[in-house]
Amino acid sequence: MQSTPWAHYWYAAAFSGYALPSDWRNWADRMLEGVALAPIWLIDMALSRSVDELGKALGAQILNEQAACDQYISMGNAILGYCFLQYRAGTLSMEQFLQKAGEEADSGSSDLECETVYDLLNRTEATPDIGESREPLIQEMNGLFITVAKLAEEQWHALQQAAPEMIGQ
Repeated sequence: MQSTPWAHYWYAAAFSGYALPSDWRNWADRMLEGVALAPIWLIDMALSRSVDELGKALGAQILNEQAACDQYISMGNAILGYCFLQYRAGTLSMEQFLQKAGEEADSGSSDLECETVYDLLNRTEATPDIGESREPLIQEMNGLFITVAKLAEEQWHALQQAAPEMIGQ
């Protein structure tokens, strides 16, 4: 049975800006409770205060998880999903979200074509945010990102289940 790729999940959530240092530090602390011989990556994760530090802490573990899996684990789709969750929560505007999503898609790490996202961004910027004028664009965006949002929600739920009292909803 394949184990859960925790390092992948955390890096995607953190890199997107969805997870805060307190989230991953508390989770790592919880996972370390009662462990006699803890993995270095988990200790380093508990001490990480920024996304850069977290990336260094998780780097080797991400490679280990990838090697243990019989298929490529893509973080790009999860990152897009976490960004979309931020948009839905109101912490990113539509334009901020689409800009961030376009950059992530442009990196080639997701299944989404950056041109599709940038086209939607361009049309959004050309449409005034008055009344229901953006509703067709919002519906298109929701349809485009529903699958990646579900992926991010599933990963975040798995993280919560591993240490439910330690990380935010």
